[in-house]
Amino acid sequence: MLISRRLYPLVFACGLGLVSPALFASPCGSQPSEFESFVRTPFSNGVPFAAAIAFRPCHWVVSSAIDMLTPRNGVVAPQAENLVLTLGILGKTDAISPLISFLQDRHGNDGLLDYGTYIAKVNVPVALGCLLSQLDLDLKLPPEQRANVGLSIEQLEADRQRILRYLVDSLTDSGTWGRRIKWISPFDDSAQSRDIYLLKKTIQGLALSGDPSAECILVWTENHIPNPREHNTLPNCGIPVSTDAKHWGQGSLKHTDSDQILRMVRAGIQTNREVRSYPNGLLEYYRRAANKRSK
Repeated sequence: MLISRRLYPLVFACGLGLVSPALFASPCGSQPSEFESFVRTPFSNGVPFAAAIAFRPCHWVVSSAIDMLTPRNGVVAPQAENLVLTLGILGKTDAISPLISFLQDRHGNDGLLDYGTYIAKVNVPVALGCLLSQLDLDLKLPPEQRANVGLSIEQLEADRQRILRYLVDSLTDSGTWGRRIKWISPFDDSAQSRDIYLLKKTIQGLALSGDPSAECILVWTENHIPNPREHNTLPNCGIPVSTDAKHWGQGSLKHTDSDQILRMVRAGIQTNREVRSYPNGLLEYYRRAANKRSK
């Protein structure tokens, strides 16, 4: 069954934040049940960023979210999309491996996904982009102010590189998602269609990251897709990439997909720069977006 899958604007991709954090004030003064109630809430515009980030000081929050995200007898929790995006917003490195495993592994009936599981999985690149944004902030902050307290600069940089490489590989190599994904999508007419949708979600993740290396790759993509022969050599963006892979601009995209991806990349470059310009990164980005929407 094919469906119309909306690619939400970047202000909704991780969560606009229209719910007041006061509704979930001082979450660590209570039980994990408050967090469970939060992620089970049906948010119309994505997980509220400010409300989700208020749970970050809770020592149990990441393990609780991962446990809730872990399938039971092959069945994925109905709130999986909220859990995926919340793990990205929290910005903790403990979530990287579970998020990647959740995206890639087979779940459901013989790997055939229901719609809720599908949407949760394809939002993992967005969540990783949000997590990457926090790592970039942590690399600039004093140890006691970091989201990832106790990690050295070297550990933070290694995790930053890991996320970048994971996302960038799928942008510079059209065969990446096909090698990674172990599930079948009933919501795409082919595996390539599925991979192109994941490519679009990856662009959103790189945009929201605010990372300069991500911006570098997005700028190259903007030039490469319409002119693959003239812009076939990958730039030195500080990320090791495969130089012999088949890139998306080399006959892999229909004109409709190519046009949409170019629009997304161009908007993503501007978003990436905007997020990076704020001392608090995505927190300020979503605060401003919420204020504009409320006027």
